[in-house]
Amino acid sequence: MSALLWAGQAMAQDSRDLANANKQTSADPTSESSKEGPSSDSDILVTGSNIRGNTNTSTSLSIISRGDFERSGFLDAGQAVRSIPQNFSGGYNVENYSVGVAEDQANLNQAIASSPNLRALGSGATLTLLNGGRLTSAGSGLSVDMSLIPTAAIDRIEVLADGASSTYGADAVAGVVNIITKRSYDGVETRALYGGAQGGMATYNGSILAGGSAGRFSGVVSAEYLRQGSLSADDRAQAKNIVMPYTLIPLQKRASFMAAGTFDVTSNVQLFADGFYTHAQLDSDLSNSIYAAHGVNKTDQFLADAGLSAKIGNSWHATLTGTLSRNNPEQVSSGVLTSSGRRFSSSWDRISMLKSVQALADGELFSLPAGAVKASIGGSYRYESTRSTFDPEASAHRDVVSVFGELAIPLVSPEQSVPFVHRLSLTTSGHWDRYGGGIGSAFVPKFAGAWEVSDSIELRGSYSRSYRAPNLNELSSNYVAYLTDAIADNSGGTTRILWVQGSGRNLHPEKSDNMNFQLRYHPSQIKGLDLSVGYYRFVYKNRIADPDPNTISFDDIRNTLPIMIDRTPSAAQVQALIQGASFFGGGNPAGVTAIVDSRLVNLSKTEISGLEGRVAYAANIGASAISFSSNINYIDKFVDYVTAGASPTSRVGTTFSPPHWRARTLANWEISRFSTQIAWNYVGSYEDNRSPTANIPVDSWNTVDLGVTIHLGNNRERDTRLNLVATNVFNARPPFIAATSSLVPANWDPTNASIVGRFLSIEFVKKW
Repeated sequence: MSALLWAGQAMAQDSRDLANANKQTSADPTSESSKEGPSSDSDILVTGSNIRGNTNTSTSLSIISRGDFERSGFLDAGQAVRSIPQNFSGGYNVENYSVGVAEDQANLNQAIASSPNLRALGSGATLTLLNGGRLTSAGSGLSVDMSLIPTAAIDRIEVLADGASSTYGADAVAGVVNIITKRSYDGVETRALYGGAQGGMATYNGSILAGGSAGRFSGVVSAEYLRQGSLSADDRAQAKNIVMPYTLIPLQKRASFMAAGTFDVTSNVQLFADGFYTHAQLDSDLSNSIYAAHGVNKTDQFLADAGLSAKIGNSWHATLTGTLSRNNPEQVSSGVLTSSGRRFSSSWDRISMLKSVQALADGELFSLPAGAVKASIGGSYRYESTRSTFDPEASAHRDVVSVFGELAIPLVSPEQSVPFVHRLSLTTSGHWDRYGGGIGSAFVPKFAGAWEVSDSIELRGSYSRSYRAPNLNELSSNYVAYLTDAIADNSGGTTRILWVQGSGRNLHPEKSDNMNFQLRYHPSQIKGLDLSVGYYRFVYKNRIADPDPNTISFDDIRNTLPIMIDRTPSAAQVQALIQGASFFGGGNPAGVTAIVDSRLVNLSKTEISGLEGRVAYAANIGASAISFSSNINYIDKFVDYVTAGASPTSRVGTTFSPPHWRARTLANWEISRFSTQIAWNYVGSYEDNRSPTANIPVDSWNTVDLGVTIHLGNNRERDTRLNLVATNVFNARPPFIAATSSLVPANWDPTNASIVGRFLSIEFVKKW
């Protein structure tokens, strides 16, 4: 997380998109981007590239500003990223965990983490960065917990929905979420927020941010505390069938602290350091036909890094960065088994550590008639470890050595006056990783190009390869086992089954081939208008996932894939699986007639393709400013091939999977001391395909959000304002579906609709 990365990534997509974005943020008193940004386009470091000034690698990039946090009522980075249509709310999400959703390892999220899931390829296929650098993973090791990053210090979030392993290495299969924090500030900012939903979730959030400079030193510190009450299943009609007590949204307490500073040794050399610490606690009650329990989840997240940035000659810059990151979640549960009345208690923890050092240099190599050829080269060493105080056998570690480089070549410039080619450029990059622990090595390339037909029409495209190595937890034997009675055939009878889920199989690295294209039109005749349409395709091989998340049901195995079921298990097989489980529920295993093995496996292949469109317009009309934007995502194809030669299983447009259509449309109006934003969120209709007889239609879900900001003073530099936000203004209920399982009979799909309902908040912001 170098200062070089910090400075550049406080901006955005490319020099033209950046100009439009900065016009908005410069008038937005909630953002410091215009104050912190680089002085010229050559200083811009785009997310997805290690070369400053290189702007042609990104075909799908979304920007969430500090102002978006206020106007939309986001309380953490997870909520912000889930608002983007390119992100699927499946995977690591508190609402999925609470009702036992199995897809994308959601119910293995024992740390109750909040992670991105770009292109619906799973939480582990999106790389989350903080200021361009890695953090250690949370909980079971699949992804970073975005909710633990101090919200008060966030300046913006850049979301790149394109394969980026050639720049950042493993895990960036579907893209990158780069959370960018403030590195400098002049003055003091205080915030106080109160909000809540019908029936619960009373929320109190307060923060302070302070910064300044003295001579060669500049720094910023922040502190934040949030307390949000729980939401009980008793308070939602679609959860009335759930055994009480049951918590849909846990009680949450979170305290965060962050500090950053730079020191200019000379005009060409700068030292930097930053760090943050967060403590979070979540309390919840869970009940079903097997047990009733109360759980307390505590997590401590820590990060510190330091290094130096130096200018070398006229055009080269170099950085050296060292990072230490630690995540320590702990879950303590106690309760009673329904069948026997016997009380039980259990404890779980997973301490993850990351230590790394990285060196990076970029600059100009030589000049061509169209401009300078630029390059970057770098290398890194990373040590990853995980251990458990309750399960010593779960401890593991490995090291990762990386070498990477990038080359940006301008082929045609506007000054050359080439017909139909206003500007043409190519970029190629590559990343080599060697993983310890028997995983091996991998090299992934990327080729990207940008062709400007004129100053108004632009075509971009990229082809890349990406990969993800199995994380340390996936390589362990951490799985759960349950005994239950399930329908096995159409006779109507039930059979006793042992159902297992988690890890424990021999897994291999995932690999992906990605293609992205984008056509953009921003006519000079209509200032402020920007239109684009894009196409994306991912062919994801060896994807680690549940074998059949689309049709597996805990109490009905008629549609479950035959390769997952052993209908003639021996007593020894049943006992071995029970003894190896990290958690077992269900009583006496006698009489088991089938084993359903839903543990993670390398799927033969997953294919996903689709279109996305973006419309944006901004203008000043008299004394007021208006803006409109719409972000639309369409998934045409999303199929899994469990084994080579097997028939494809389609996921798109089915329960617990992404719908074909998703969109978010915003309209903003600002005049004098008043501004307002209206947002329309659309999740398309789909089908419930879990029935063995017929697919059942599920309605689309439409919600409207409203945000109002009132400035109470005339001095924008020392601004005082009120933010009033209502999400889901009309309290739209999630579309009804049949109960997800007999254990948690919830009548909605939390991956496509939230059970929270209308949420109201008021925030007071004062700058000193």
